[in-house]
Amino acid sequence: MDESKRLINHLDWYDLRQDLVPHSVPTVETGLKLWIDWLSERTEDYRFTLMHPMLPRLPEARHGISISAATFSIVMAPIIEEYLMRVKLLPFLIRRTNLPAAVFFSSFIFSVLNGQVFLLPYFLNSLVYSWVALKTKKAYGSMIVHSSYNFIALIPGA
Repeated sequence: MDESKRLINHLDWYDLRQDLVPHSVPTVETGLKLWIDWLSERTEDYRFTLMHPMLPRLPEARHGISISAATFSIVMAPIIEEYLMRVKLLPFLIRRTNLPAAVFFSSFIFSVLNGQVFLLPYFLNSLVYSWVALKTKKAYGSMIVHSSYNFIALIPGA
């Protein structure tokens, strides 16, 4: 079995459920959604300002970001995006092309789907996430790195 086919077998949703989530994913998502909704009701007026150098130029950054949006950015977005990009899309592309082309195209699609003006940082981040997913052979490896990056991006002055 060649290397790319072997990697596909390791990058599956079963690994994520088995290793990261002790219960079913919909249960965890529902619990997180309820927790975020509860937190949003109590912290609606509390916002903190993002300090990323690119953000002051973006209209949505004028008033900061809510706790629920920050929680979604750190918890849910990495799980959803990495599941779609590294668990579903990357193995699909590896089967139809070769490993470098699959990583390139999945990273390009990731950067476009993030919808930002500057695609290069998202493209480079996606290359790192793909590398981590392929090296760890676990779906949650890239999710943890992605979540960590999103968390660091929210720290003032980082």
